[in-house]
Amino acid sequence: LVGDGNNLELSIIDTRIEAEQSKVQRLQERLAGLDLVVTTGRPQDRNYINRQQRDERRQIAEDIDTSIDLITQYTEEKLPTERNANDKSIK
Repeated sequence: LVGDGNNLELSIIDTRIEAEQSKVQRLQERLAGLDLVVTTGRPQDRNYINRQQRDERRQIAEDIDTSIDLITQYTEEKLPTERNANDKSIK
């Protein structure tokens, strides 16, 4: 039963990691969309567009950093559980 608990905990952590990875991917896609607006805009409008996007770009960067920090945290939480599961399966 302990093994089942470890598997459940690992599954929950994996789900959290996947959710954060999906969030990072969506944010990167949004950033690519903002880049496209800048590159396809008229050259004389680029400074205006950049100013308009500044806050959103800053928020995206912060959100990506937060998600990466969470992925790192979840991965670190996962390691002892994996070791524990592996130790029990060896015995």
